[in-house]
Formats: sequence, structure tokens, C-alpha cells
Amino acid sequence: MAEDSIEDLFTFRLEQNFPNPFRYNTQKEFSIVKSEKITLRVYNLSGKQATVLVDDMIQPGEYSVTWNAENQAG
Repeated sequence: MAEDSIEDLFTFRLEQNFPNPFRYNTQKEFSIVKSEKITLRVYNLSGKQATVLVDDMIQPGEYSVTWNAENQAG
């Protein structure tokens, strides 16, 4: 039986946002290995949902989403 690598055990990968820290715009990169319903949400420091960046059925691959937080309340 072949050993699975640690990366093979996960069906998705979520990278650190860039730039970090950011002023208004930041970019989140993620990848998935099978078709799945993906929801990517951003929360503020109080735990309140600030926005939903992705809420869709996504095909396998690597993705990048840019969030503009300029109009978000502090």
C-alpha cells in the first residue's frame, strides 16, 4: 500500500492573504482537488461576517479572489 503525502489528505488549500497587512485590497488564493461547493467568508474582529467572497460550486483547480475592504465599516 502506497503512503499518502500530507497534502493528499486534504481536498483544499487556503493560502495566506497577500499583501498582509493590507490597506484596502487583499488577495486570497485557494485550490481544490475535486468539484465542491465552496464558501469563503470574511469576518471582522468582532466575529461579524463582513462579506462572502465565494459561494458557488467550483471545479478543481487554483483560484484567486481579491477583496476590496475600502467601504467596510471599521
